Amino acid sequence: LNELPHDHSDIDACYYSLGIIADEKGSYKSSLKYYQLSLETLLRKNQSNHPHLGTLYYMIGEIYRKKEQFTEAFESYNKALQIWKETFDVNQPKLAKCLNNIALIYRSEKQYLEAISYFTQALSINEKYLPINHIDLGILHHNIGALHLCLSNYDDAIKHYNIALEIKYKSCSSEHSSIAMTLENLGLVYESKDNFQQALSYYEQVAKIHRKILPQAHPDVMRIDEALRRVSSKL
Repeated sequence: LNELPHDHSDIDACYYSLGIIADEKGSYKSSLKYYQLSLETLLRKNQSNHPHLGTLYYMIGEIYRKKEQFTEAFESYNKALQIWKETFDVNQPKLAKCLNNIALIYRSEKQYLEAISYFTQALSINEKYLPINHIDLGILHHNIGALHLCLSNYDDAIKHYNIALEIKYKSCSSEHSSIAMTLENLGLVYESKDNFQQALSYYEQVAKIHRKILPQAHPDVMRIDEALRRVSSKL
């Protein structure tokens, strides 16, 4: 950087690369500084609609989200979305990632309806680009199901959890922790509906997976054992 003239075309790329390196090291303060320097360099070139500008706003949003500065993250993500929508097809996968991360912010702030809206938009885009059984689709359905559970929309939660489970069984090992997570949440839904027999069935499936992949003293094992005792006492 010290060897380049201040208006060299590669300066913004150098700052961007330094930002990525700092981010990977967990040095968010330095990463944010370099991303912002890269952003300022591009803006000085009057490239306000350059696609890379959207990437920079997205990466800045990522840093703010990791720092739990959600207002700043939300602002940066929306700037990225605006630029990308003007320069790319609206169904670009990178838009889906940005929408997904906005949903994560809303979820963190317990604004569940807004989170569902953004997860659903991300899902709609990803369904156009990803294989039908891609794990990311399963994760999105799981996340939407979890939000419906929080809102006591039990039938919608079951629908999305079942789709998530179908995808995960085709894309993961049958003993994968992600499958156990969705099974456990299905158990929670049925327990909330007072269908204790069905809840017990799901919890037993989770316990079977946990016994194979986790040590006996693991918190997840202890939690599902407690769920089994709790539901069994209600039968």
